[in-house]
Amino acid sequence: MPAIGSVDELLARASSRTGVRPGESKAGARYERVLVDGEPFFVKQLSPASDWIMRVTGDRVHRPYLAWRSGIMARSPGCIDHTVVAMQVSGAGGDAVLTMVMRDVGAFLVPEGDTVVPASQHAGFIEHMAALGGAFWGWHDDIGLTTMEQRIRVLRAGQHRGRAVGRRCPGADRRR
Repeated sequence: MPAIGSVDELLARASSRTGVRPGESKAGARYERVLVDGEPFFVKQLSPASDWIMRVTGDRVHRPYLAWRSGIMARSPGCIDHTVVAMQVSGAGGDAVLTMVMRDVGAFLVPEGDTVVPASQHAGFIEHMAALGGAFWGWHDDIGLTTMEQRIRVLRAGQHRGRAVGRRCPGADRRR
């Protein structure tokens, strides 16, 4: 693993940069795969101006950056790998861009599509979510990540109109 510095320092050392367009990504973020000192990284850039999820949830403070900077990600249990090696916010206001540089773990992610996740993998996800919940049991947001209004804002009527936000659940349109 190369020595990690700031986002700018890391990307300046990149020997290759390739834009990525994930098939199921609908939010509006930009993605790249980069190679630095022979190590693969994944870069995500987003801002309220380009990312509809940030807009619909009222994220004007770049919540992932606040969580990373405050050490919340580092407090995750060992079974959770947040992959982040560097972050920075450039600019101000609605046009400020958050750049996240992560180790490229794409080969280990659940593939896109409708393939059923094996029961053992699903059980592992549940176990890891429980560990994450346990690690933050009683945690109080003292860094301004979210308000109750922001948590429910995404549920407002019309917020998703014209957006592909995911597949319908089988039987979701059946009357009960």
